[in-house]
Amino acid sequence: MDTVASLLERYYIENLIETGSTARVMKAVRSLDGKVFAMKVAKTVNTITSIPEEILINQELMAADIKGVTQMHEYAIDFEMNRYVIIMEYMPMDLHTYVSRRATPITEEECCHIICQVVKILLDMQNMVGMQHMDLKMENVLIDPLTKEVKLCDFGHIAKVEHLWTDSKSKGTHIYWAPETVKERRFYPTRSIVWQVGLLAYDIIQEVPWEMYKDGNLSDLTFERFTCGKAISFIYICLEPDVRIRVDLYRLLQTSWLDEKNNNEMICS
Repeated sequence: MDTVASLLERYYIENLIETGSTARVMKAVRSLDGKVFAMKVAKTVNTITSIPEEILINQELMAADIKGVTQMHEYAIDFEMNRYVIIMEYMPMDLHTYVSRRATPITEEECCHIICQVVKILLDMQNMVGMQHMDLKMENVLIDPLTKEVKLCDFGHIAKVEHLWTDSKSKGTHIYWAPETVKERRFYPTRSIVWQVGLLAYDIIQEVPWEMYKDGNLSDLTFERFTCGKAISFIYICLEPDVRIRVDLYRLLQTSWLDEKNNNEMICS
């Protein structure tokens, strides 16, 4: 396995993409051929004694050949400095940047196209590797603004589908937690993720920070930018407060909003 120093020598940093409390993501160019990648440098709180879980998860996703997730190309671990570096497939921007930079609000039709892709990717993860993303938000959905293709990234917080629920203490982004996660600190892989899908759809169109509703009072939701009743209905289906009756991802694809999108794609193909 490469050392961090030898891996870094093969790339030069073009610019910083994102920085967080324990990691930085940069746009990196491979010196050999000029190909662009995303480089993540992560520092762990605890001493590294084995391969970090994020790398193991990326290896599983890569082996399963799931098209809708960013692919890991190589990695290196510095056990003495408690850090690791991952070289990932590069996508032009995240969804938050894409939405905020637009001159006009995103349309419900385009939002539907994005959400439909996201749900299918989540189902692929669930079915092909038995995992579910625990931190779905606009910053973890990458998009190509030309093709409108989306991919998921950041697999530091993953739940195993074989378990009914996963302890979610200090995992994910608190403001996107479903009610059961807030109250019980539990993430139900096949149901809690649906809540996050609903928040994602709402954020994309309405562009109102979800912090406005962190008290869980859904009666405060506003839909000024929505014209399609099917889109509003979809969001309320996702934001069912009771996890016991909230639908799963399969049922989301059967909702009138996404089902119409699927049917149109099949006709065109």
